[in-house]
Amino acid sequence: MTLEKVYSELMDLYNTSGKEFFTEAAAFLSDCLPGREHTILGRSEEDGWKLAASTIRDPDETEFLRRAAGKEYKDNGKEFFCFTSQRQGIRSHLAVTLSVRRRGTAGLWIIESQAGEKINPDKSVWRIGQLMAFFLQLSQDERLRVLNRYLDAATGLPGRMYFRQTAGRIQEQGHQVILCGFRWDKYREGIRLKGSEEMGERVRQLAVKVASLELGNLYALSEDTIAVISIAERQEVYARMESILEEDGMGNVIKAVMMRPEPKQEIITEMEELFSMCSPGIIWYRMQEKESVFAPFLKAASPQKEEGSAEINEAGADGKEDLMEEFFRSL
Repeated sequence: MTLEKVYSELMDLYNTSGKEFFTEAAAFLSDCLPGREHTILGRSEEDGWKLAASTIRDPDETEFLRRAAGKEYKDNGKEFFCFTSQRQGIRSHLAVTLSVRRRGTAGLWIIESQAGEKINPDKSVWRIGQLMAFFLQLSQDERLRVLNRYLDAATGLPGRMYFRQTAGRIQEQGHQVILCGFRWDKYREGIRLKGSEEMGERVRQLAVKVASLELGNLYALSEDTIAVISIAERQEVYARMESILEEDGMGNVIKAVMMRPEPKQEIITEMEELFSMCSPGIIWYRMQEKESVFAPFLKAASPQKEEGSAEINEAGADGKEDLMEEFFRSL
């Protein structure tokens, strides 16, 4: 296939396949260079190496390649190189550096073969690599344009920067709101076991569930965390948040926090502190500023003991409802 034909096919894929472009591009490369596995890794200074697409189905195997790139890639201008080790069953491999002029390395294209012949870095491979670098950089540029509009590219929600600015204006103007956060626990471990696409879809479904609570505007603080700015009453906010945790399985994987923004408070840092003290299935709430205590609200059916909450837990299941009523009367 001529280079012009490859470019035309890739451009058609780019214009029609949307977020699935690199998955379809990897399949297309498998047709161009049959009998080989193809993996495309993207690179950024902030996030390091990330899997864009692969013809390899096992996430542990693609994670091997991602880690190998992180350890062994050197920015020395080489167009091709090999890792010091390769996956089990692979007889030959080649890592093609996807470089963009004046912008450095945008990614890697890793070609692997189970056959005995060596993969030669010939001119056709180099030219296809140049095309893949172009599309990888084009994709990253479009993602940056989305982020520059304060949208999270994965969820389509306003992102971390927009949340910080909005919450900052609320602090300055002294409005009474409640900030809520939902975090998928052990998200990185989930990516290793289930893959980034499946975990990303789970967080998007979580965002849909949170939006259905109609508490307020949603924000994507990170790939595993959804935040809400709500003007509802605290009792109502808590009850609706609890309904998420009570869904099948959600209480085992979702952390939830609530807080009121205080003047001169670093809100995201405060929320991270709450998340660090929280366990899945529990809602942590910051009651006051410095002299505060943390109040974990547990399900009546499964009381647990949490550090800093002895009074609530020692009351046990029998005294829990009275304590909750007393707490809400104090709000």
